[in-house]
Amino acid sequence: MWLGTDTPRVKQSALRFVVAAIVASSSAVTSASACGVCVAAGLDMVIPPIMFWSTLALVWFVSIGVVSSILHLKFPGQPSILWALGVAAVALLLLGVLGPMPVLLLALPPVYTTVRAYRSRPDDKVMARARKVVLLVALTHGIAGATGLWLLVHTLRTRTDAAYICEWSGTAPGLARVAMLRKQEPASIDSYRYIIEHGSGWIVGKAAARLGEIGDATRDAQLLREASAKAEQAVRTQIDEALSSLERKTKSPS
Repeated sequence: MWLGTDTPRVKQSALRFVVAAIVASSSAVTSASACGVCVAAGLDMVIPPIMFWSTLALVWFVSIGVVSSILHLKFPGQPSILWALGVAAVALLLLGVLGPMPVLLLALPPVYTTVRAYRSRPDDKVMARARKVVLLVALTHGIAGATGLWLLVHTLRTRTDAAYICEWSGTAPGLARVAMLRKQEPASIDSYRYIIEHGSGWIVGKAAARLGEIGDATRDAQLLREASAKAEQAVRTQIDEALSSLERKTKSPS
């Protein structure tokens, strides 16, 4: 038998657990938020888009919790809805420390439940109905997962270093890509142009500085002027300095 009868309702102790877990985890998150973002950036290099996969795992986990509570059945390794919400809340709070890893791991209980349900052949009507519901939920998330696989392949094939930097500019993997662009100069000049057009914050100033050194005044002067017009003050100063450098290079031969 792949299921067992659960208690009809989650008792007040479950609610106390949820509150205590949230309070205990929040203090750990506030001190290390940058670490979680770097983990997310690293995972997004391998299994993009990382936020899609995290959301899919979270929704699947909670969905099976809802099924468990509605049918008053206990699935192996899968908590019912209030417990599931508590675990999900803790995983979300730990995003700041561990990145999406805790959220991605939420997919394990529903995957295990789905495998058990698929392999079972229950005679009991309640169990048979539960099996159908679990497999239907799995099918829905499987379709979403297929879409995610298409996005993954498409992103890995088409996303440039510049696009990755714009998305994760404040992370260690993003900074590593910036350093790589510097080593690839002047071949990376188009990447700098992309960052100036699509990026934001300090990374635009850094790209502008490099464009001021290796850029083409005929093509890049107007790009820098437009970027300066919409940039914040600190970045605008860097862009204007790069523009001045580019214009001096144009005038120097004469």
